[in-house]
Amino acid sequence: MLCVDEPGGGATGPELFEQAIVRLAANPPPRQGEQDPAPPPSYGPTQVDAWLEVHFQPLADAFAKLPAVAERKIHVPLNLRMKVPGEKPKLLLLEPADLKQAVEGAEAHLILIAAEGGSGKTSLAVRIAFWALEGLLGGIKRLPVLIDRGLAEEETLSERVRLWLEQSIGSAQLEPELVEALLRYKRVLPIVDHFSELPEVARQRVRETMPAGLLMLTTRRSGLEGFSERAITQITPLQIATDRLRPAGRTHTPGPDGGRPGVTGNGAPRCGHPAGHAGHP
Repeated sequence: MLCVDEPGGGATGPELFEQAIVRLAANPPPRQGEQDPAPPPSYGPTQVDAWLEVHFQPLADAFAKLPAVAERKIHVPLNLRMKVPGEKPKLLLLEPADLKQAVEGAEAHLILIAAEGGSGKTSLAVRIAFWALEGLLGGIKRLPVLIDRGLAEEETLSERVRLWLEQSIGSAQLEPELVEALLRYKRVLPIVDHFSELPEVARQRVRETMPAGLLMLTTRRSGLEGFSERAITQITPLQIATDRLRPAGRTHTPGPDGGRPGVTGNGAPRCGHPAGHAGHP
């Protein structure tokens, strides 16, 4: 008699059933009405710019009303030293075009404003922020986000940016993918102010969660380590030597007693002409 192999290599009916159950458990069929999860939304430059067009003005107004920004709307340009990747340091009065390398291109870039306290670091950062709002950095309007408090233990820079955007436009919750795209395409400029004055744990949190795109940071001369993974444009405001300003002041037209107008011969201010005071940095 001719013997024919049965499916399953001669396995009995119960054994075949058991094998089928194992295969079914490993690869269950989709349930009725069940669908694959939708992929996360994809945001390209077109979608990002469309979102910005709707929300840009309210966010720009919210930034301008921040106390740290409002009190620095008037900025006196000062000489500074600037070091751009691949170039020698140079002295200049900063103009928007000087930041071309930082704002153009897809690579992550850090604008590091580093100098001693009282040298005008925050004032300069606010000036750059307004250039961003006005579209003077690379011909694209960008939204600055001021971060002047340390991050929470599990918080990231992207999450802090998202929180500020939500609060400023009254949105319940923005998709994290949208915020990441805003950062990646350099449409949002986070500004971490007073970095060197944060606790070490907060500084480390900033280093660990720096987003893609553009970031600006103000700091004193210490604590610059930890940023070597991205291109850095370093800016150092140069303080005015006050001892050199005094002789220049004596060249003004003398007052009635031979001194400067509003100043007595011994250098004391006249009544009704208070002496000037240093503004905020």
